[in-house]
This record gives sequence, structure tokens and C-alpha cells, in this order.
Amino acid sequence: MQLMCGPAYLQDHGQGIHDRPAFTIACSLVGPRSRGAVRLRSADPTAKVATTYNYFAEPADMEAMVDAIEVARHIAATAPLRGCTGREIHPGEVARTRAELEEKVRREAEHTYDPSCTARLGTDADGVVDAQLRVHGVDGLRAADASVFPTVPHGNAHAPPSWWVRRPPT
Repeated sequence: MQLMCGPAYLQDHGQGIHDRPAFTIACSLVGPRSRGAVRLRSADPTAKVATTYNYFAEPADMEAMVDAIEVARHIAATAPLRGCTGREIHPGEVARTRAELEEKVRREAEHTYDPSCTARLGTDADGVVDAQLRVHGVDGLRAADASVFPTVPHGNAHAPPSWWVRRPPT
């Protein structure tokens, strides 16, 4: 779990405006056990893909998220934050029990922009890229991003691809 803290209220992916000063302790599930899927809808390269996120399909992911919310609440209730906090905005007073938190999380959880593991490394028959990250069937193209990770990372997914771009596999 990663707790991201800052002097802002993150609403609607940063587009929402809060009418009072606020701070955020956002809980981000890194290294989830649940797995989703990305599938092609057609052979048309301009067609949108079909994405199934499958958030919280594994009970351990929900348990970790609810635990993290409880930790974030504990942090907000300790000094020095306790002296400068007002009401909890999200998940808010309506979600106090674990069951209420689970319902709120299932209804309102959002991604944190780190998709990964969607382009399997392997041969032409079972993979998208080879060991040098070359895309099968497309000369001169490499996929040096988090899509080629074999497993979901336990942290931010942008660091390894940043390194690969500077020094790609040979």
C-alpha cells in the first residue's frame, strides 16, 4: 500500500474544486492480486480496446484497502494533524464500519494511472514482445513501458520504463 499525502483535495482526478483548504491522504493499492484484461475488439487499429479492470476481485485487495483507510484515519487523528483537521471529506462519516468502507471503495475507487502487464513477453505465438522488447510483426517498434512487466510492481510503475528508454535491452 502506498499513502500519497498532499495539501489538496483530489476530487475527480484533480478537476474538482473544494471550497475550503484541505489535505489528502490517498490510499493506493500497489501490487494488487486482482487481475484484469485488455482485449482487442477488432482488427481495426483505430478501434478502442475492451478493458476489464476487475478491481478487488481478490478479497485480499479489498482487505488491504480498508486497512489502509483505517491507517490514514489514524494518521489524520494524531498530532500534529489532529489540531488542524476539520471533517473527513472522503470516504466521510457515512462509512465507519468495514462493511460500509468496502461498499464505498467498490463504488468509488479509481485507478492511479499505473496500468501494467498487458503485453506479454514471449514468442510470436504467445507474446507481444520479445526479450529485447521488440513488438512482434512491427519492424522498428519496441514497447519499453510498464505493459511488458511480468507482474504488477509493488510501487510506482514509471521508474523502470524511464530507465529502459535511456538504455533499452540489447
